[in-house]
Amino acid sequence: MIQNIFLFLTISLIMLGCDDSTNKTKSVTAEKHKDGIEKKYYDDGNLRFETLWKNGKQEEYARTYYRTGELQHDMKIKDGLETGMHKTYYKSEKLKFEAPYLNGKMHGLAKEYYEDGTIKSETFWQDNKSEGEAKKFYKNGQLALTAYWEGSRSSGVWKYYYDDGKIWFVATYKDHGRVKGILYDNEGNSKEVRKAYFFNELERIFASYEKPNKTE
Repeated sequence: MIQNIFLFLTISLIMLGCDDSTNKTKSVTAEKHKDGIEKKYYDDGNLRFETLWKNGKQEEYARTYYRTGELQHDMKIKDGLETGMHKTYYKSEKLKFEAPYLNGKMHGLAKEYYEDGTIKSETFWQDNKSEGEAKKFYKNGQLALTAYWEGSRSSGVWKYYYDDGKIWFVATYKDHGRVKGILYDNEGNSKEVRKAYFFNELERIFASYEKPNKTE
């Protein structure tokens, strides 16, 4: 998961009704709109989206729903901009993602969860850009990755781990490009490699919950 990441679209895209819309909603300001509660529906009549309009701007809340009726995204709105905690849910109604927003921008610590409630990732955001240390976790709770960001660009030393806690890959970034990569097998033997391992490489691993390959 996760680049992991893993992650951004506007509320207008969410209103298209895609059940798999991402959790990174930005501005919710739109053209002049009639005041009151707005609701949009799937073609089968189930509620898809709802929000409140005041003085031509969205206010208080905006929510999207899965086609089967469960709440998917819950957003807090102030003066037409997302402000407050954005929460995304699985169809099981378990929390999937949460992130604080300020004036329409993600700002603060964002967390992603597995459906059983264990933490999947933690990333700090500042003015809609990932900054500082980020972490990714296997479903068993073991640390999978420590990464560093500068303005949403790779920086410093990234460390990937096997799901038993041993080092898998260490990448060093400079000027937002990888300058060195060292791959470790499960016995701790290392070699320098050119193959790049990125944050989204873990998504494939997490999808199957298998250990990463121990070869280049």
